[in-house]
Amino acid sequence: MNIEERTAAFSGLGSVIGDYLDQNLTGDYKRVLDDAVYRAEVFNPWFTKDFIRLALGSVARNLTHDNLQNFVSGYSFGNTPRKIAVIMAGNLPLVGFHDFLSVLISGNIFLGKLSSKDKFLLPALAGILMDIDSGFKEKIVFEEEILKGFDAVIATGSNNSGRYFDYYFGRYPSVIRRNRNSVAVIGSGDGEDVFSAVASDAMYYFGLGCRSVSKLYVPQGFDFVPFLDAFENFGNLAENTKYFNNYEYNKSVFLINGIPHLDTGFLLLKEDESLASPIAVLHYEYYDDIDVLNRKLMTMQNRLQCVVSSKAPEKGFVKPGTTQFPALDDWADGVDILDFLSSLQ
Repeated sequence: MNIEERTAAFSGLGSVIGDYLDQNLTGDYKRVLDDAVYRAEVFNPWFTKDFIRLALGSVARNLTHDNLQNFVSGYSFGNTPRKIAVIMAGNLPLVGFHDFLSVLISGNIFLGKLSSKDKFLLPALAGILMDIDSGFKEKIVFEEEILKGFDAVIATGSNNSGRYFDYYFGRYPSVIRRNRNSVAVIGSGDGEDVFSAVASDAMYYFGLGCRSVSKLYVPQGFDFVPFLDAFENFGNLAENTKYFNNYEYNKSVFLINGIPHLDTGFLLLKEDESLASPIAVLHYEYYDDIDVLNRKLMTMQNRLQCVVSSKAPEKGFVKPGTTQFPALDDWADGVDILDFLSSLQ
């Protein structure tokens, strides 16, 4: 398979997903996707149908012919495929798809280790991709046991699992991802549109992703009332038992310990310097000078995935409402995986 054939196959997969989401898909592909979505939702209550469809939509928007051509342009891929072990996280639906795409579109062999929390969706898409172009059948392997015989590793996990990955895979070329968080900077002139966009950045996928806003920086004297009003559209998250249990637990902790907080009935806001916040909680911190804050954030880049700002003053800042819809070249942790794969040749 050459690069044009691989690009065409992934573009075809994008069309299939798009038709599925638009309810224009029939036949075997629809049955495969219906089954995968159903099983994923039943097996993992964090994977609601709405959020699975959100993840599928993000994938489909990226898998156009033009997007894929731009994605691979400027790289040189050799003729000798390398076997790339990819250890995937399971915090969000299809969170490992970008690594799957990168390994395969670069002509390498994908040796995937799925998270037990997300083991239905990607194999379903892989099966459709192999049906679109049978050349992928010898390029895709999902391994349930110990990974063996690989040339390089891409692994995503927590800080603790990152130390494990370093120990076991340190002698291989590798990309090891650890915990990161995303924050939003609310400007003094921001209003309802920005607040609503930041709400989606914080609440999509129950806030479980590294691209989910977990902390706010707000100007001194900030009025939280209109900001919290923008979260009303996400009140239905309280219907998810696992989410609401976390909300009630954290609320109880705050009340018992007399910790000041704001409460929407399904989301808690607490003033805290920590970047990471518990499920159903957003941290916030006041700032006096936006320039001082921006410089502070630039020094924290190795701990941040996204910095949301309506002003987007520097590289690495993203517009509100976009964190959960990364483009193909929005590399996780800022590590260019195609460049890494090219270097293996």
